[in-house]
Amino acid sequence: MKKFSKICINSSIFISSNMLMLMLYVEKSNATPISKPSTVRLLSEVIRSPHSAFIRKLSNGNLKGNFLHSGQNTTALHVFSVKAGALVDVKKTHDGNFYPLSTSKHQRRLEGEGVNFRIYTYSKSGLKKKINIFMENGNLIVNSIKGIGTPDYILKRTVLEFGDGASTSSQSSSSSSTPKITVTRYSSFDEASNSFNVEKISTHDPSALKLISQTTKNKLTGQTESIIIHENDTKTKIVESSDGSSTSSLLTSNNELLFSKTKHGNGNTTITKKLESNTYLSQKYNRNLLVEEETLTTPNSIETKKYNENGSLTSTTSTYRLPDGSSLGTTTSSSSTTTYERRNDGSLISITSTTPNGEILKQDFDVNNAPLNNPYRIN
Repeated sequence: MKKFSKICINSSIFISSNMLMLMLYVEKSNATPISKPSTVRLLSEVIRSPHSAFIRKLSNGNLKGNFLHSGQNTTALHVFSVKAGALVDVKKTHDGNFYPLSTSKHQRRLEGEGVNFRIYTYSKSGLKKKINIFMENGNLIVNSIKGIGTPDYILKRTVLEFGDGASTSSQSSSSSSTPKITVTRYSSFDEASNSFNVEKISTHDPSALKLISQTTKNKLTGQTESIIIHENDTKTKIVESSDGSSTSSLLTSNNELLFSKTKHGNGNTTITKKLESNTYLSQKYNRNLLVEEETLTTPNSIETKKYNENGSLTSTTSTYRLPDGSSLGTTTSSSSTTTYERRNDGSLISITSTTPNGEILKQDFDVNNAPLNNPYRIN
């Protein structure tokens, strides 16, 4: 009996420990994966902390690289983390061949010196990926190609310019006075034209870990979007379209609009500016720079005034949002006044209008905007 009890106790301990291990495994499996540093962040360390960065320029012109085979992502900045099973090769001389860095099947930490490092690996989505790291015209280059022959084909070129006096190599010929990192990303490959439809260029300050500017060109939409970040962290955003229209906006660091100017394809111009918190004034000008339309927007109301070609006011439309979510809108002109009452889903409740001879007519609607009656007089 004692022996049986002992077996039961031991079995319970065994089962409990297994359950604990299973719970820990499930918790670990469901945890948010750690994101490894971006290429821009890793290259920034070459400027910020050159002696502990994953890649270093040597006085002989070669590069010394540190790589880590890992089954999971790492946040370390002194190594370039690659997936388990990835191939890391090095080229010792410009006219030489690539040779594997690993000397053992189970070797995780890889170090090497040469003029070009090549990595064959897979992206998070399982696409084949090739990375090359080398020097070109005194700049450090990281080229990345993934998904060749698939709709997700992407080519990315990251360039670290060391700036005047920042390079330890006599080969440096960078024209930039301060270090900067430029990333050019090509995507949306078109097999018919054998070219990419989308080009995105971003410039970074590696010393301050800060994005300086960004430009996106899209052949499919015909749009070019440029963003310039100022010292006070405000941003200028410019969007240009193939029809000749363009919008230039000044935004806060949180993308809140401060000012915008839109040039329309027909020659008209719209200027929007922030007056106070959540209050904006938008003015639309014609070719002769006369105001055609003026809209004042607040959190609970919108008022729009329209003018004729001579600049005279022709109508005013005011819409007020009520606490229950419904709204009341009124359009007033020289000859009539019309009021629109709407539910919180936007559907009409009623339309009330005043005729030139002073009659007040009202018409009611159901939730589907279908009239419940003909206009009837209420005065």
